[in-house]
Amino acid sequence: GSVRVPAAFCGICGFKPGSLRSSFRGSYSSTAGQSGVAAAAGPMCRSVAGLEAVMRVVTGPTMHALDASVPPLPWDDAEFASRTPLRIGFYIADGFIPATPACARAVREACGLLSIRGHEIIP
Repeated sequence: GSVRVPAAFCGICGFKPGSLRSSFRGSYSSTAGQSGVAAAAGPMCRSVAGLEAVMRVVTGPTMHALDASVPPLPWDDAEFASRTPLRIGFYIADGFIPATPACARAVREACGLLSIRGHEIIP
């Protein structure tokens, strides 16, 4: 929730890419050396267009040269603009901690909207 929760409380958009998708150079952690749970740095912006602009920069062709821990995988305009339906997996309960009723409802509603738009939803 380090991106999702603050963005939601502020009424803005947040995007948390996979770990090591953007550089951690210049940032510090209270858990130096932690490698069991890989963190992911992600932007928060006023709009999805803003998120796209930031991700174009942080995944740009020079980022890998600046920080070798970032994979040389540049932004793919074709993938971002694709209208091909997606296969989206989800879960509401992980078998350890039950979701709150509000969270479970939010996931079900999101799945319904994604399904209406033609995406394949896989529990």
